[in-house]
Amino acid sequence: MANFIVTSALDLTGDGETVTGSLRAALEAANAAPGEDHLIDLSAIAGQTIRLSEAALTVNANVEITGAGVVITGDTEGNDALSVGPDGQRVTDAFANFSTDDNVRVFDILSGTVVLSDLTLTGGVAQVPNGDGNSDGSGGAISANGADVDLTLRDVTLMGNAANVDGGAVSATGAALRIEDSVLSANRAGLADGIRGTGGAVDANAVLVIVGSVFADNAALTNGGAVNTSGTSSALGAADIVSSSFINNSAGDGGAIGNFGDLTLTNVTLVDNAAVAQSFNGGQFTTGGRGGAVVNTRSLTLEQTTVTSNLANGDGGG
Repeated sequence: MANFIVTSALDLTGDGETVTGSLRAALEAANAAPGEDHLIDLSAIAGQTIRLSEAALTVNANVEITGAGVVITGDTEGNDALSVGPDGQRVTDAFANFSTDDNVRVFDILSGTVVLSDLTLTGGVAQVPNGDGNSDGSGGAISANGADVDLTLRDVTLMGNAANVDGGAVSATGAALRIEDSVLSANRAGLADGIRGTGGAVDANAVLVIVGSVFADNAALTNGGAVNTSGTSSALGAADIVSSSFINNSAGDGGAIGNFGDLTLTNVTLVDNAAVAQSFNGGQFTTGGRGGAVVNTRSLTLEQTTVTSNLANGDGGG
């Protein structure tokens, strides 16, 4: 295993060159040897903030990043300010405003077995077109696409990220995604009058496992205020959520979760989520305000799960 010690919280120089000792420099070195396993240690800059300069961090190798409480922000100009949203949730400018060119996605994961731990990812925005060259508009903090991606998020906070389209914090398509002991809050998917916007925090057309995590104050224009799962088979779109909480999330359908695959909830709490009917895409489409906690179109299993005080102004308060 090749080890890299990150010694600088800087990203790019004024001339656009990668700063020596930076996280970007470590990832560039790891990507140059994709057949090896790599450990990137951020403990030398513990608790500091890495502000991306102009582009997402690209990963196409087997990498484990141990974050030591480091914050990585896609707010390139330092303009984001934490504030309180209309429903009392903590938000940043990235959550509230998609028009800025000052925010970029944080991670673009193309391939590899990747573990991110003890990090905060914030201020990431996926736009259409996107200032960091990613034009799909999904995955504000992380885009993880393809069968060659196996991503684990462990003890990670994703707060105040946004996507024009799907996956306000994380978009995973065809990949394997595992989220452990993490907090995802105040993330958003979908323009106010966009084409769609599913998975306020996570949009997963993937094998998804969530354990011991909290989803709070996330929002999606259409389906799944916190999490949206989809797929056409049990292998693609299967999801297990265990010992996790969904609080005060909202969407057009499925205030907390939109399930279009095969989903099992075990020891999960869903409380104070809301599905509110709304029109989008120039009024051509309207969500139904269905499923204050969960909207389900395929297979859903609930075990030792609490569903309470959720709201739908269409069908199915729970």
